[in-house]
Amino acid sequence: MNVQVNPFHYGRPLDSMEGLVDRDAELEELLGCVRSGQAVMVYGPRRYGKTSLARVVEGRAREEYGIPGIYVDLWGASSISDIVSILGQAYARASGTFRMRRFLADLLGRLGFTVSFEGASVGVGYEGTRPGSREREVLMELLRVPQRMSSRAASGKVLVILDEFGEVLNMPGEPDALMRSAFQDSPDVSFLFMGSKRSLMDGLFSDRRRPFYNFGRRIELSRLPYEGLGNFVEERFENAGRSITPEAVDVLLGLGQGHPYRTQQLAFHAFRLSADGTADEETVLAAKDAALDEAEPEFRAVLDTMERPRRAVLVALCKEPTTEIYSRPYMQRHGIKGSGSLKSALGSLLASGDLEQAGSGPPRPTDPLLALWVRERINGG
Repeated sequence: MNVQVNPFHYGRPLDSMEGLVDRDAELEELLGCVRSGQAVMVYGPRRYGKTSLARVVEGRAREEYGIPGIYVDLWGASSISDIVSILGQAYARASGTFRMRRFLADLLGRLGFTVSFEGASVGVGYEGTRPGSREREVLMELLRVPQRMSSRAASGKVLVILDEFGEVLNMPGEPDALMRSAFQDSPDVSFLFMGSKRSLMDGLFSDRRRPFYNFGRRIELSRLPYEGLGNFVEERFENAGRSITPEAVDVLLGLGQGHPYRTQQLAFHAFRLSADGTADEETVLAAKDAALDEAEPEFRAVLDTMERPRRAVLVALCKEPTTEIYSRPYMQRHGIKGSGSLKSALGSLLASGDLEQAGSGPPRPTDPLLALWVRERINGG
């Protein structure tokens, strides 16, 4: 029996170009920066493919140019102790690539870590009970490790990817000042700073008072062009032994609106539901309903955790996008109490990434499926 594997993937980062949709320009630009040692800040809302892009860059840099990478995920870090622990684990995971396990184990051991290696797996522990001043010293030692690693790499260079780097903004102990000091003294290390919250990344890289002001280039990920997405969807169906009609592709793209994650999610369900081998418009509409059902708990949680003014503005823009958002009739229709409340909610939603705004256009929900769910399933649609 020939079981056709669904060629669309969502919900987890990708490690290869195979599933990465139309990010060729950004990929080549980032690879050029890595080779030249140029630091780059990459901003994009959640689920725009930042982590997947970073992992593909890391793999290509290692395979094609001999530049090994260290991937550091700072999501959820709230203290210097957290950063110390995360860095220690990231270095230990990278040690197999650098063939320097003993060096790292000894170094981390001197800094208060316990490190154990069993085959390909690495175990790392950290007490995190040192006084604040000593912890800053430990962090500084860890921040200098990539430069020391570079001399042991075949290329003489190392790539460090700091995902969700915005978490360090306003963290107690000002770790960003320590990081800037160490990073500017690391000439053989390339840095990619990734972030999904505009307010945090702008606070770090655009504020003259912050240590990372204008530290490197800035690349912003946008929604994907329809043409590239359409070709991707058609080719994936064809390579998996199925087909999708041009009209169905148009419907799917209209629903996904260039959002990388949501387009893959819709295409996944369209492929799953095309049991007879062809996806048509009805198949895509059924895929839309399946995707809405799947995402409903997530969307309810998003709205339930929002304060009422923010929720009212987000729901209003999901139902009725407009440039006349400050008009009194619009605010009255959507239960928005006043212009002051509206302005504050808009700023908060844009900063958190729940809304996005291109140029002088109206603010719009970052997640097109959330907007669709609000329109179709809240208060009778």
